[in-house]
Amino acid sequence: MLAWGERCDLWDDVVDWTLLEEFKFGDIPEDRFVMTSWHENQTLDEVFAYCKQLVLFDSVPLAQTVLLHIARQPAEQRIMDAYVQA
Repeated sequence: MLAWGERCDLWDDVVDWTLLEEFKFGDIPEDRFVMTSWHENQTLDEVFAYCKQLVLFDSVPLAQTVLLHIARQPAEQRIMDAYVQA
């Protein structure tokens, strides 16, 4: 899970704490583990490049990518274009 934007560290923390709570702060099975990172001071292009070119998923095959944009103004096309071009 990569979070980007203003106060994106909060999203990162929520995902981390939720996963820890789900497994009662014990060991998390490898197939349920979620790697998180937040990128508040990077451009969207940098985040997408990081996502597509540098992040490796050796243990679990990923069949799809979900882009979730939460903002006051829609920007679907701009975001999709940036992701495709990364």
